[in-house]
Amino acid sequence: MLNVHEVGYETDGKEIFSNIDFNINPKDRIGLIGDNGVGKSLLLKILVGDIQPTSGEIINPERLRIGLMPQDFSTWLDHTVYDFIEETTGVQEARNKFEEACNKLSTEKEDDNVLLIYQEAQDKYTQLEVYNFHQRLKKSLKKAGVGEIDTNLRLGEISGGQRTKIALAAIFADKHDLLLLDEPTNNLDQEGIIVLETYIEHSSASFVLVSHDRRFLRNASKKIIELLGGNNGVQEYTLGYDEYVEAKKNRYESDTHHHDQYVKKCKQIEKQIKKMNSNVVSVSSNRSRTDNDKLNTNFRKEKASNSISSRLTSLKTKSEQVKRVDPPEEPISLNFTFTEPEKLDSSNRLISVENLVIEYTHNNSISTIGPISFNIYGKERIALIGNNGSGKTSIINAVLGSNKFIKEGQIRLSPSIRIGYIDQNQSLPLMNSNALDNLRTLCPNIPQNEIMHLLVKFNIERQSITYTPAYKLSGGERAKIILAGIVANQSNIIILDEPTNNLDITTTDALETAISSYRGALLVVSHDREFIQNLSIEQTISIK
Repeated sequence: MLNVHEVGYETDGKEIFSNIDFNINPKDRIGLIGDNGVGKSLLLKILVGDIQPTSGEIINPERLRIGLMPQDFSTWLDHTVYDFIEETTGVQEARNKFEEACNKLSTEKEDDNVLLIYQEAQDKYTQLEVYNFHQRLKKSLKKAGVGEIDTNLRLGEISGGQRTKIALAAIFADKHDLLLLDEPTNNLDQEGIIVLETYIEHSSASFVLVSHDRRFLRNASKKIIELLGGNNGVQEYTLGYDEYVEAKKNRYESDTHHHDQYVKKCKQIEKQIKKMNSNVVSVSSNRSRTDNDKLNTNFRKEKASNSISSRLTSLKTKSEQVKRVDPPEEPISLNFTFTEPEKLDSSNRLISVENLVIEYTHNNSISTIGPISFNIYGKERIALIGNNGSGKTSIINAVLGSNKFIKEGQIRLSPSIRIGYIDQNQSLPLMNSNALDNLRTLCPNIPQNEIMHLLVKFNIERQSITYTPAYKLSGGERAKIILAGIVANQSNIIILDEPTNNLDITTTDALETAISSYRGALLVVSHDREFIQNLSIEQTISIK
């Protein structure tokens, strides 16, 4: 169906990836995974033809119709909903070409070339059912859960979750042989995720899914391809997601065992060589008292020396023949423990929300939610849940002190509250500054040496600590810096607003493990079903 053959890409002399080889077959459901920065989004753009590889080729003998749902909508923010869907489905181009061909047919001399252009344009017009687009658009928007949206709104005027649903509507309205979805569950509520999973299950198209959402991958993919980055190519697992996780774990354990055996063998040979060298020195230092003894001793010494030299040569040859085994790369880990918040137990009320009514902008109009009331006590774990656009982030902003959203009611914070906050983009206070400056800002009362120690403890690379600006760091790296600040400030409540957005699976796992060990209170907004489940949430507050 589609063959990816020896594909590679480099930019500014830096190799992003190479040796990419795999096939996409009819009705494949492929989960494409890999750490942040290995080039997953880039590979999707190469597959769809937006970018040409610097080596290798994409072989598409059947001229498959390929669609891409991007992760980043920044280039489309000035498009209306209608224009975005019409353009991305190819309907706009097909309509324009058909109208142009009709004009040629009516105004120019009819010849074979004009007829051919007209026939090709008509075929495309019919294939995409351009004549029926408005009706299909209406059905697709409804299926994506945004049936009532004003299609004259620009993408920049609606929420991230709504944009994702608009992109889903574009997919539903089109007819593709192969669909490439780049983080399709980012900002998407649970209702939207279920709609997408159902669509993938029943579609006749093939799919390549880039996602950090483990449950989505578990439900939607049948095969896993791991992009390794650099010249390492890919690792294919013809298994579902759970089987991939198990196979990856077994492979790591096997590679660790082989490396340990290699190290053990090398040490044994080194020990034997060292012993042989000691014997050579011992033989050489032996002295005789008489000429007769001297003659006999020298003969024995020469014989022993030759034997030892022969054995040394054999050992050195054996040492060179031992196949080098590199240690496997250790899984990403946030290996630290949170400090137990002082004087905090289940009776301490940290946040009190009473009859809160919030006004916020949604779909370019003012929406109202509330009244809402809830309390958060020490060590309590609460999740705010609700569909896209229901105002969850506005509630978080109000709790954090933004009064512009509050119409009625009040929020009381305990005088002893110390909040740690991770937002949807893992934002830092100084996005143009390095990790050191950011952690200084987050923890103004922490000594310089402790700041540096924390950054090293959280495995922040030296380059990132002192040179790399925050906006160039991955979401996972920024999350580590924020967590370091939470640890240093001994925060007694952590507020998380879609914290797994932009994170790869291994970093999400590490973040989840780290936060699970936290003994303070949690207030979480997340559509990541696995993340919510693994944090042992005790109470959910539904926002409608």
